[in-house]
Amino acid sequence: MGSMLEMQMGRAIQILSRRNGITEVLLETDHPVRKAINYDRMTGKVSVGDMLYLNTTAASLGLGT
Repeated sequence: MGSMLEMQMGRAIQILSRRNGITEVLLETDHPVRKAINYDRMTGKVSVGDMLYLNTTAASLGLGT
């Protein structure tokens, strides 16, 4: 059985917090606005207006938020 990865695009509309290399960001997507976590050391710093790839697999499978 192959692995399944679900991705979606979203635009950063607000930075909620930054601490210890982790940014909590509010995203606008095709679905309602979502909160997401960015690991700055892995993917770089996020700014308002950035388009981001979101891994939505766990949420789609009902495994978490």
